[in-house]
Amino acid sequence: MQLTIPSPVDPSMLAAHELGLHVSLESERKLLNNNIPTLNHRLLQTQLAQSSQEQAPPTQHSPHPQPNHDATIAEKTEALPDGILLSADIASFHYEQEEFWFRIDAIFQPFAKPGQRLPPAKQLTLFRVYNDFYDFQVLLLETYPREAGRESRHPRVLPYMPGPAEHVDNALTESRRSELDAYVHSLCDLNKSGGKYILESPGIREFLALKPGDVGIETDPRVEEMEELYGQQQARSGSPGDLSDLRDNLGWLKSFPL
Repeated sequence: MQLTIPSPVDPSMLAAHELGLHVSLESERKLLNNNIPTLNHRLLQTQLAQSSQEQAPPTQHSPHPQPNHDATIAEKTEALPDGILLSADIASFHYEQEEFWFRIDAIFQPFAKPGQRLPPAKQLTLFRVYNDFYDFQVLLLETYPREAGRESRHPRVLPYMPGPAEHVDNALTESRRSELDAYVHSLCDLNKSGGKYILESPGIREFLALKPGDVGIETDPRVEEMEELYGQQQARSGSPGDLSDLRDNLGWLKSFPL
């Protein structure tokens, strides 16, 4: 079984894009808009497929977890509050509605409001297609050109992700699952190297936002992890975002020895 992605991406454009070369933003947007279906378009296709009740049989990978009584199954897109992505894994994939869907298991910790205790963490089970990851990567590269290695004297810190392919099958998707798993692990490792501000960004929250079929479960707050990242007092009783500018500057400087 093979699928063909409409209007395949020019490999030379992707290579330049992912290597952090100085491809213009106009070229990037053209690459994205002309070659990759938008999320709204895919959601519309999904809704039409659901209404006709024509679903392709899944692969041996389990497409949906069995939620417990505390789980919230999203029926519409639900934005996440200010917070930080702590961990993520690409657990599996399945084939449904003529697309391969990757299952993401993630832990997102909302920030405490000033004077309040750290709220419960969110254990997320999300389903995204490859193009969602691609859109997300392009957003990061455009939002953080320095971290993408596009400014002189600054090495790239954003991870690489697997490029698009004209033909997609189970074997390629399994390889992508492994590579995307390494990608999200490297992204979460930015917490340890002065890049926490990236994992707190609106782009992260947009990518992790619960969409129809996603599952969110409240779990114990990750107090120890937050204390390690922000310090005891700030993690327990105030929003780390209150000190974001200072933290970003110090975090970035720590990555570059004098």
